[in-house]
Amino acid sequence: MNPVIPRFFRRLLFLSILVLVAAYVVDFLFLRIRMNSNFAGNPLGSVTTYTATTTKSGKLEIFYERPQIEVCTKSLFPQLGHKPCWYLSHSPIEIISQWAEPETGPPEASQESLRSASMPKQADLRYNS
Repeated sequence: MNPVIPRFFRRLLFLSILVLVAAYVVDFLFLRIRMNSNFAGNPLGSVTTYTATTTKSGKLEIFYERPQIEVCTKSLFPQLGHKPCWYLSHSPIEIISQWAEPETGPPEASQESLRSASMPKQADLRYNS
């Protein structure tokens, strides 16, 4: 196998990780600069979000009567414990619970052991006086 190809992919992986880390650091620094200066604008925003849940029939029920205002950052990545505003504005509905698919249950061998464990013993059926 050509030794240049694996070296190329290792370098490509290293470079892509380095670019992502640099983008995150620059995004954080720009957010901090905007927080400390008065002329750069407000680095925090707010987006109205709604909660929703899926019903048993599979439909999505959105609770419009209880909107929540969520604080977000005007940045590319999540910073300071807040989601970015561009992400929240594109997905303002938060699904809080979903119905799980019904489980198939335990295998047949353990179902038999469950039946025998749940049935009363012959000695328990006798009347004790």
